[in-house]
Amino acid sequence: MYDLAVKNNKFLHIPPRELKKKHIDPKLRDICDRINASDYCWTVFSCQGHFSGSQKTSLPYLVLLCANEKRPHILNQLYSAFEDDAEYDLNFPLLGPRSHMILVSLGLKDENFTYISIHFHVKGKKDQDYCLKVMDIFSRTI
Repeated sequence: MYDLAVKNNKFLHIPPRELKKKHIDPKLRDICDRINASDYCWTVFSCQGHFSGSQKTSLPYLVLLCANEKRPHILNQLYSAFEDDAEYDLNFPLLGPRSHMILVSLGLKDENFTYISIHFHVKGKKDQDYCLKVMDIFSRTI
């Protein structure tokens, strides 16, 4: 599937297996390496989130390309990466722990592939650390 994605220019930029470490934010390098090693899901764009410097308003995100038949598995693994968290608001128990922090959307889809965008809403380093932990757990299940 990876070769088909490369052949059809699905990555819009550098194909994931040709990325150099310098192309990936330091906190996402291992995460992207694990995802890109799969046979059915790869990173297209990513950001660890930045709270200082010229990019200080950048929030964490992953944009993935996945094989259509694996899309349910990918989404299940993503949601399974969220851990139980006793700090969630008891007034809204159906929302689940920290569910306000993630926005998942499906992008362009064709007969073989779907783009999945995963954006995290964070307010500081503690939230960023949690989101990176979610991405790390997710990447280990791909």
